[in-house]
Amino acid sequence: MDKRWWALFAFGIVLLAVLVGAVWYRWSLQPANPGDNKSQSYQLQTGTSAPDVADELQSAGLLKSSSAFVIYLTLHNLRSHLQAGTYEISPSDSATEIADKISHGRIAVNRLVVPDGATELQI
Repeated sequence: MDKRWWALFAFGIVLLAVLVGAVWYRWSLQPANPGDNKSQSYQLQTGTSAPDVADELQSAGLLKSSSAFVIYLTLHNLRSHLQAGTYEISPSDSATEIADKISHGRIAVNRLVVPDGATELQI
């Protein structure tokens, strides 16, 4: 076989690998369980690395792929912007939504409603 055939074959293999990688990456950023809207509390400690956060989120069933999550954080320059706090994250959240929450500090907020006229002891 001539060199042109080998070059075309090699180009086809590289193109196939890129396509498979792109499909995997997009699939991996989708919600871990789109039908599960039950939020889980996730505590992000100060100084936790992006790969450790990704592994913890995947172990909790909140991410499909920790590797794809770290790639996303890296490509979007968010690795150094992870903010400590307690977050409410649902398996129906996509990896991009989770990254947005933890990189912008959208922590869980607990609200307390005090009825009119209630005293300190009643609260």
